[in-house]
Amino acid sequence: MTRESSIRVIVVAAFLVASSTAFAQQGTGELRGRVVDAQSAVLPGVTVVARNEASGIFREIVSGADGSFFMSALTPGTYEVDAQLSGFKKYQRKGVRVEVGRTQSIDVQLEVGGIEQEVTVLAESPIVDTTTKQLGGSVGTQELADVPSINRNFTSYLSLLPGVTATISTDSFGADSVAVNGQNVRNVNYTFDGAGNNDSFNNGNGGAQARVPVEAVQEFQLLTSQFDAEFGSSSGGVVNAVSKQGTNALHGAGFFFDQNQAMTKRDYFAEKQNLAKPETRQIQWGGNLGGPLIKDKLHYFVNLERIDQNRGRTLNIIARPELTTTTFTHDNVWNWMARMDHQINANNTWAVRWLRESSPQTSQFPGTNWTLARSEQENDVDWTIVGTLNSVIKNTRVNVLKISYTHEDVFFGNTPFFATGQDQAAIGPTLVHQTFEDGPSSRADRRQDPGYQLDETFSWFVPGKKGDHDLKFGASYYYLPLNVFNADNLNGTFTFSASDRDFNAADPRTYPDRLSIRVPIISDITVKGREAGFFAQDKWKVSPRLTASVGLRYDLEIIPINEAGNYLFSDPSDYPIDKNNFSPRLGATFTLDDKSVIRGGWGLYYQKTPYSFFTTLLSAGAFSDSFNAILCGPASNPICPSGTSVDPGPSAGRLPTSPFLVNGPVVNRALLSSLFPAGTTQKNTGTVNFDNPDRHLPYSSQTSIGYERQLAGAMAFSADYVRQNLRDLYMRLDMNQ
Repeated sequence: MTRESSIRVIVVAAFLVASSTAFAQQGTGELRGRVVDAQSAVLPGVTVVARNEASGIFREIVSGADGSFFMSALTPGTYEVDAQLSGFKKYQRKGVRVEVGRTQSIDVQLEVGGIEQEVTVLAESPIVDTTTKQLGGSVGTQELADVPSINRNFTSYLSLLPGVTATISTDSFGADSVAVNGQNVRNVNYTFDGAGNNDSFNNGNGGAQARVPVEAVQEFQLLTSQFDAEFGSSSGGVVNAVSKQGTNALHGAGFFFDQNQAMTKRDYFAEKQNLAKPETRQIQWGGNLGGPLIKDKLHYFVNLERIDQNRGRTLNIIARPELTTTTFTHDNVWNWMARMDHQINANNTWAVRWLRESSPQTSQFPGTNWTLARSEQENDVDWTIVGTLNSVIKNTRVNVLKISYTHEDVFFGNTPFFATGQDQAAIGPTLVHQTFEDGPSSRADRRQDPGYQLDETFSWFVPGKKGDHDLKFGASYYYLPLNVFNADNLNGTFTFSASDRDFNAADPRTYPDRLSIRVPIISDITVKGREAGFFAQDKWKVSPRLTASVGLRYDLEIIPINEAGNYLFSDPSDYPIDKNNFSPRLGATFTLDDKSVIRGGWGLYYQKTPYSFFTTLLSAGAFSDSFNAILCGPASNPICPSGTSVDPGPSAGRLPTSPFLVNGPVVNRALLSSLFPAGTTQKNTGTVNFDNPDRHLPYSSQTSIGYERQLAGAMAFSADYVRQNLRDLYMRLDMNQ
């Protein structure tokens, strides 16, 4: 590992429709304001009630000595705000939109009169949040319904936001990923209903852990820079999605899509070679239902999505046209989601949400130069569940407790391994020719990737202390026990550098010139990681026009791994722990008028280490009980001098001299067992990876300044300058150079 730095400068100017910068609060929104009379004198002791117009769930508080009120941890939706005080007419405002991660500000003016009299105010909610330094955007239910998606994955909509580059899969349930401000896709943190939805093995390389279907999403946001101290484990961005919930009205929706073989066309290569059209078909159907179990109290929402499709493939083997053919990959996907919300009383609400997707795939062909025999299969099950308890304490304090669990169980393998459970060593070897690959796939592995998460957040609104203070404190704990079972290449892979022809014992050029094979046994690796985060932040409204944001976060990763055999460590029981990961976050906003704001900030943002990093170290250390051996040398020393070496015989028209190659593509198991006995720890003769004792968590220093103005209706203009400086990035260093 080594340290590396880079600077990225991005200037963004964009028109955002029905979106805005804003944001804090994972999976919820905020509502704040001040109550005054007709002469603009502040009114303390006013009862303010915000009621969700769809579900009837409400929050009630009393305005403080300076007339201010503040509600945090509100479920996104449209609210009716009522305010009343003896001697004044009742105030009512409908259509107040609370969005995920946004602070919505409203002014309440009471008129003198009887409380039985009512003043109703109709006004549009502003789309520019003048209290936040954070950069990003949001997409709501209407945009999700209006804008088409190629694969019914909400992540694809993130490319609508400035500074975001999305990698969109054309598969109907593809693993979309996004890069923010030029950073690696791994540096994005995905949350769903405020709980982590991350693949700890790959981080954001394949997007979120469990795919969230479009029909189940109420809205989502993406923070691209300057996010508050409550957000950790990411230097690139934070994706925060919120699921739909039930309402007082029974409501549902359904959809059906069918595209059969008659509606598809052969690709260029199939058409030119007059190959049969693949048996393609795509059927998608699903729907959802939500409603009340107890009006204004208890609501449910369920969603189902089904995808059954054959994706056409052309296997184009140019050197062996008799092997060229058309086929298809079959996807068999079920996605379920259920949510329940309950308001226990005026001060306490809880919610539970469960999401599961099963997506087995047969006849996968990652390469177009693979034969039919080379196909792979995958069986992937992902699910996540989160429980949330919101408690209002003494009017100005809110406690949010979240407990969540994510899980991935994924198999990869060749068809015989999947179909019969056949021992990988008993399956024929993989054959890698000059221009194509044949024989059974060498793939045979399973990964179980569970994650336990506990989040505790306490918010405290303190008015009138030289300005209002929105204080927030929190802690999080993650337990991530990863298990990787790996029988990849136990069957062996023969390389034929000199020929694309079938093996012929009478033709030396058709002999293999190298064997790669896993020895001595199957790899079974467990990594048990623990991560903790702590934060404190204050959004200080210094004056009606100036808001300052100050925060500090601390992150700690403790991931024990065995460093035995690593000569860089004096004590093999030792492993790196980076303990000084403090992240200050500073920023401010200045309101020019009620429609425009100038904002800026600076902060440090630490990344999370992908667990694939540790499995690579453990599976390919200096000594191991399971590694890939490269064999091409003579009987006196059959191990290849380097990973790219080959037996020179076949390319020169001579028979190979290696005892593992002289009999053609047949694994000599007896000789293999004598060189690498099972049950022993062997010197790794392949590629060796060493951990660096001085390894630190990568981090980014970010600075930004920008301007935003609401133009008309739901349209705003924003321009921001963003500078990022990344350090301690992970990279591989070849120590032989």
